[in-house]
Formats: sequence, C-alpha cells, structure tokens
Amino acid sequence: MGLFNSYLKDGPGVDVNAPKKKGIFLFLEVLGRKFFKLMKANCLYFLTSIPFFVIVMLILAPPLRSIFVSAETVGDNPMSQILFDLMFAGIIFNFIGSGPSAAAYSFVTRSFTRSEPVWVASDGFDKFKENFKYSMILVIADIVILFLSYVAVRFYGSNGSLFYVFLYFFLMIILAIYSMSHIFMYQIMVTYECKFMDIIKNAIILTFAKLPMCILLSAIGVVLCALIYSYLGFFGIAVYVLIGMSFTRFPLEFYASRVIEKNIALTQNSNQGDTE
Repeated sequence: MGLFNSYLKDGPGVDVNAPKKKGIFLFLEVLGRKFFKLMKANCLYFLTSIPFFVIVMLILAPPLRSIFVSAETVGDNPMSQILFDLMFAGIIFNFIGSGPSAAAYSFVTRSFTRSEPVWVASDGFDKFKENFKYSMILVIADIVILFLSYVAVRFYGSNGSLFYVFLYFFLMIILAIYSMSHIFMYQIMVTYECKFMDIIKNAIILTFAKLPMCILLSAIGVVLCALIYSYLGFFGIAVYVLIGMSFTRFPLEFYASRVIEKNIALTQNSNQGDTE
C-alpha cells in the first residue's frame, strides 16, 4: 500500500477514563466540533426569522436608537440611521429571539451541547411546529412589552423629579432582567412540558439564580454585535449570520442548556434518594 499504510493503523480512540470537560473548555470543544453545522443552523434561524427581523427594524429599533444614541452621533444621513437600526435589531434578535424559529434553534443547539444526534433542518422544523403556539405568544408579548417600555422610559426620562428618575432606573432594571431571562425561556420550552406562565416564571427564577453569568454573557454578546455592525456595516449581516451568532447567540444557548441539564440531574438524584 506504500504511502497509505499508515491509514490502516488503529487510532488512539477515546479514553473512557478521561475527565469530562466542563465550562468554557466544553464550550470550545463543542464549538469547534459543530462549527459548520452551527453555520447551517445560524442561516436557517435567520432566514426563517426575516419577518420578525423586519418588524423589529420598523417598530423597535428606531425607538431604541433614539434612547441610546444621540442625534449628533446619528446625524441626518439616512444610511447612518439604518445602520444603527440594524445594530439594535441584531441585538434584539440575538437576545430576545424570534418565536418558533428561536425554539427550533434552541433545540438544535441543545442537541449539540449534549452531543445528541440531530438533523438541523428536519428536527428543527419539527420543533418549530411543536412549539409554535407558545413561542408566538412569547414573541408577540415581547414586542408589546418592549414598545410599552420605550413609551414609559421616554415619559419617565423627560420628567426631572426624583421619583420619576427612580421609576426610570427601576423600569430599566426590570426590562434588563426580563430580556436576560430569554436566555432560558426557549430552552425550557423545548425541554419541559409546562404551561406558558411556568416557562416565564422558571426562566426569571433561573436568571436571578445565575445573574452574574447572565450579565457577563449578555454584555459580551452586546459588545460583539455592536462591533460587527459598527465596523462592517451592511456586510456585517452576512458575517453575523454565518459566524457571529456562534459567538453571541450560541454561548447563551449552551449555558442555558447546561444549567437546565444540571437541574434535571439534581432533581433525578433527589427523587432517587427519596425512594430509597
């Protein structure tokens, strides 16, 4: 066989006694092993979320731009306004999710995290249909809550009294907690069979329980999204979809999946202890 003899030798295999990787080391392993499948999942997620993305661009992104970006920074250039709107739409899309498409994406990435076999398109579409009702209720509620929060923030922010300043910051904190709770919402939805309000309640409880990590991951994701759109402009959409989501959205899904998996294991161990 000449040069090809080495290909007939047995490989080192997998050491069954090797310690299991945890935390960021496990994340990097999964990211490297599933990178190209993640790109496929990212593309499908974005393509099926285009209607949501357009709604966010038209309804939610302009108000956020007016709150967080000064008029002098934006200027009168319509192109600059569109780029800022794209950035805020990308941030909302990344953290809030887009209904049934987000549920499908959560299931696929959960399978990647747990090293479970999954077909990105077919299994994702099954979860799209299976979670359509709850996920559509959630995304409609999100749009309404974010828009009403914008109205309230503008009202409280324009009033100079100390009481309204307190309400302004209190509302911002509540909105931040609610937004970060989406890290767990879709993962809970595709993992457990529970009522809609139980999904919201449990997601908020987990957010408070894991608040430091939720803040860290959210901050990293916001910074990465802002950098992608700030430096790459419209080309940033392609970069974000193909690669960026693997470093902004997937870490959120990975972390939520690991937290929920540990909670399931703790519950099972507790139940076994009660029956003994």
